Amino acid sequence: MNEEQEKKIRHDILSGNWRVRSSLDKDQIKVVIDEVTRWLDLAKEGDWMTLPGIAGFQAFEVQLVLRQALHNIWTVQKDDGVVVKKVSKEHRWYLQSTSCDRESCWKENIILSAKGFSVFFRMLVKAQKPLVGHNMMMDLLYLHEKFFRPLPESYDQFKQNIHSLFPVLIDTKNVTKDIWKVMKRIALGDEFPKGVESFRSLRSPEQVRVAIPGAAAAAGSVATTASLGPAGPRVP
Repeated sequence: MNEEQEKKIRHDILSGNWRVRSSLDKDQIKVVIDEVTRWLDLAKEGDWMTLPGIAGFQAFEVQLVLRQALHNIWTVQKDDGVVVKKVSKEHRWYLQSTSCDRESCWKENIILSAKGFSVFFRMLVKAQKPLVGHNMMMDLLYLHEKFFRPLPESYDQFKQNIHSLFPVLIDTKNVTKDIWKVMKRIALGDEFPKGVESFRSLRSPEQVRVAIPGAAAAAGSVATTASLGPAGPRVP
């Protein structure tokens, strides 16, 4: 999720204005609530039941909905599913007020689970490491919209945002194109970049192919960092 989506979900969850959205639909939630309600009619205080096969974000979502709908139960996430226990109102209040079972604590866990890949994306941004990709314009658009903010109206603003997130972009497609341009000039003997005079004697394509690794390292005009130009990520 991007920043705006996270703010909305955080507000909805922390204010109690939660609606079933993605991982479970309303029909599935209704089935779960009906099942627990029928069990409660026959259960005694201290009895418990397990809702099997519910894990991850679904488990947080089910617990949140059940706790809001039924005030004489408590829920716990286990390896085999969500455990529902019948408790008194006094015990429920105590459980809500203690350590990791505080309501604010498990609501924060729901928010953290809903973030998904956004957590890793923000780690990448914080690290400020070079971002390497191949023909990466669409990837950058996707990252911006899904994990940062909705795409802006102008391309200039998009460039500014992306460079604020990732100061160094390396698009291997453009780097490769520029390297081959250098190799072509070397092969034709028309123009030699500074630092590759030793390749002046090369003429045949076979010789050039053998010399590509050394030439790529020696060509001083080949840049290794890319910037966004009018047509996307480009080598300056």
